[in-house]
Amino acid sequence: MFQVPVRVRGYECSVDRTVPLPVVLSYMEHCRWVWILDPSLGLVEGLHTGHFFVVHRQTVALARTFGIDTRATVRAALRTAGRVSCEVDQDLVRDDGVLLARARITAVWLGPGGRMARIPDATRQAVTDEPMDSTTAADTPGRARSFLAPDERNLAVELERKLEPGIPEHAASHALVARRSHCDMFGHVNGSHYLRMFEDVDGTHAHRADIEYRGQAVAGDALVVRTWDGPGGRCHALQRGDETLCRAVLAST
Repeated sequence: MFQVPVRVRGYECSVDRTVPLPVVLSYMEHCRWVWILDPSLGLVEGLHTGHFFVVHRQTVALARTFGIDTRATVRAALRTAGRVSCEVDQDLVRDDGVLLARARITAVWLGPGGRMARIPDATRQAVTDEPMDSTTAADTPGRARSFLAPDERNLAVELERKLEPGIPEHAASHALVARRSHCDMFGHVNGSHYLRMFEDVDGTHAHRADIEYRGQAVAGDALVVRTWDGPGGRCHALQRGDETLCRAVLAST
């Protein structure tokens, strides 16, 4: 089990004064980066030669709404490690042990040329079945007339993967352009920004998301978000021409 502390900053909260799901994704990515820079995991040498993990799929769900100055810990546990891919369970736990969010991530180890590479043996030794214990608190009303204390409430955590094949003809289309500010150190749009794009199109905040990444958008790409309603929630597909770069199903509060 690997963990790093976090403390919610004011600019990370949305207009409802709580932390949105894309920020939770960023917390979890930060934890994974700190982890893979630990020499004992056996990945640092590969990083220096241009290897890196790319997230292929992640399912994340809020367990409780929370706001500014919340102090918590992001935890990560490597559950499986195959030849080129691995699965990681993560959660965000408040300092008193209350679960705030949970996620399941599938990542692929890529070499300098973008081709799949073999995960080091030292990484496989980190696989664990250690449970990620946490608790649930009662819903908490915000302090009367306090802007800094919004209501906190529990949400059902569901990590079932609900993506559907295909895009229906009746799906709506929303054009946008990938911005340089969306891109990370690898030159492609960061995974959390795909979720922000989908939320912007929906005009709402998601409390649960199942996201599959198929390709990499880069700055300047002309993109189209296709949207439609499905049995698992609001469905999305991000396309560049005829290529589907990302698919997602979002459930909103």
